[in-house]
Amino acid sequence: MTINKAIVRDLLPVYLAGEASQDTRLAVEEWLRQDPELRETVDRARGLDLPPVVISPGLEKRSLMTTQSLLRRKSWLMGGAIFTSFLPASFVVVDSKMVFLMLRDQPVLAIIAWVLAALLWVLFFRTSRKLKVTLLS
Repeated sequence: MTINKAIVRDLLPVYLAGEASQDTRLAVEEWLRQDPELRETVDRARGLDLPPVVISPGLEKRSLMTTQSLLRRKSWLMGGAIFTSFLPASFVVVDSKMVFLMLRDQPVLAIIAWVLAALLWVLFFRTSRKLKVTLLS
């Protein structure tokens, strides 16, 4: 695989943070010797006096716990939503005929199940969106 300028640009944050492997560091430095424009970009980035990133001690653990909780909630909501969505349409076969139990015998309960299913689907999608926001931040 050949390394092009786009790849080197992608590696610059790792290189500038001092977290690049020796091979990566050598490859980036080789490009910097060959490309004055890129070298100037790196020099400007090094000249910036950026404050260090301070992460509170328990942030990583809290983030992991929040993500796990959201994933667990999302799973339960999806299971409940699927169950209540199909519950009113559940059936049995009696004398070679398919009989819809809840729809035929308990139409009010079927409507309540579908309303509950709609609520669970709304909560599922809200939790999915919250999880996406949590993972991106």
